[in-house]
Amino acid sequence: MKQLRNELLQADNATCWGSTWNMLHIFLRQREHIEEYVDAVLELKDDQLTESDWKDLKDVLHLLEPFKKLTVLGEERGTLYGSVGSVLWGFDILLEKLEKERKKSRPSDTPYQRALDASWAKLCKYYKLTDESSVYVIAGMLDPRMKYQYFEHRWESEWLAGVMDKMRSTFNQYREKEPTPDMPQILSTMEDDDDDNDSLFDFNKWRFGNMQQVVDELTRYLTAPVLTLGSAAANDTFSALAWWKGNAIEYPTLAQIAFNIFSIPSMSVEPERVFSGHVLICDHTDCRCNLTITDLRNRLGADTVEAIECLKWWIKGGFIKEVLKSLVTDEKDDLMDQNEDLIGDNEVFIDEEEDLYG
Repeated sequence: MKQLRNELLQADNATCWGSTWNMLHIFLRQREHIEEYVDAVLELKDDQLTESDWKDLKDVLHLLEPFKKLTVLGEERGTLYGSVGSVLWGFDILLEKLEKERKKSRPSDTPYQRALDASWAKLCKYYKLTDESSVYVIAGMLDPRMKYQYFEHRWESEWLAGVMDKMRSTFNQYREKEPTPDMPQILSTMEDDDDDNDSLFDFNKWRFGNMQQVVDELTRYLTAPVLTLGSAAANDTFSALAWWKGNAIEYPTLAQIAFNIFSIPSMSVEPERVFSGHVLICDHTDCRCNLTITDLRNRLGADTVEAIECLKWWIKGGFIKEVLKSLVTDEKDDLMDQNEDLIGDNEVFIDEEEDLYG
């Protein structure tokens, strides 16, 4: 049945992402059957598609493919694709695709060309809005496979001016006391003549010398080689958060920025799943918002709803397992205490071999 359903013609849906691609994908696969049906029904003769129409449909399907793939990737949970780190390069891919398609030779007044122009204008509008927040640029800079080299390779030279300024500004907001090139180095207070004092002898200083960094953390990170992975599979499974966790000692300030940045979802899918009635069962916990806000609980405040929903998803994600176990244990202990109080002096001991039902 599932295979048969995938072959049935579908209609696109304005509220379902990727539905136009799904519709065209099935429609083009069923071209032979569609043409046979149109030929057999006289009333549809005027609606028969020409070769040019079929070609336009193929072009639209090919054009929408990266939109479809990026949408599916953006819905992922717990990966770099599902974080804000995929937004900027995703926009770049889609805009490049539309611009190449617009440059192809075709009449400017065709429906397909008008749709291309409208799509490009709409995408440019939202792309420009990314300039209002430094998060998108910083997410690209903090991907060790991209860094500043991505922007130099993919962006126009006049667009690069603000990239480093946004990164440096955010870095300065986070860091505490790390020296920078424009700050004097804070040298060790231990003088050379103190080496004669055994109580002050420093094995680490003897082995590694002066351990003060010559350049600041951001400069060290950006001048280090870009991380290169050897396959598409390795890039698909790469975790930027795991990389920053492993390099947090070398880049503590940048790691904190990365943890905050990459925890931002790229799309609103996850909040919509919660508040639209999406059901996820975990350990008998139904994480669904419309079970929290009911007709009998319509006076719950926003803070209370937020706390309840966060608690449900923290339980589901396993972040507070130990706390949950202790709560369950305490609840069981309380119930046992209550039962003992109720039984009191009337407690009855029943022999294991006694037939309770006579």
